[in-house]
Amino acid sequence: MKGLFQKLILLLSIVFTITCVSLKFDSPPEPFNQLELFFFCENVQIKGDVLEAAEEKNKFFTNTKNICSFVKITDIDRQIRLRWKWYSPDKKLFRDTQEVTANVNNKYIAVLTAFDELKVSHNPKYEGLWTVVIYFNGRLAASKTFTLSQR
Repeated sequence: MKGLFQKLILLLSIVFTITCVSLKFDSPPEPFNQLELFFFCENVQIKGDVLEAAEEKNKFFTNTKNICSFVKITDIDRQIRLRWKWYSPDKKLFRDTQEVTANVNNKYIAVLTAFDELKVSHNPKYEGLWTVVIYFNGRLAASKTFTLSQR
């Protein structure tokens, strides 16, 4: 009787183990709103249907006119809300763009380029390490730093 009971427990364990595990393999969803580039430069120009940024830089001087935070996003298949937050060297919020909406028609866009621009102040208190944070649809997408100093 004891051997029969052990075999029954073993059989039930195998049945429950098999029935408790269920796997379903699907292909992963297509990527969308992929941040391909995020960097700083001194200016941005319009080239055809997209924006083209100047050379990437992470160090700027107080005699620089502007600092641009440039992004290139690919495979946009729906409306996207972008937001830039600039933090000064003292870690305080210096500039907030609020949300800027792109692709309001919800059409597929292969490449979207955008930027925000900071006018540089010659005030020495703004020298140091700056941080820029980018949000997509209210969620953190990336964060990057640059240095502002005198020559």
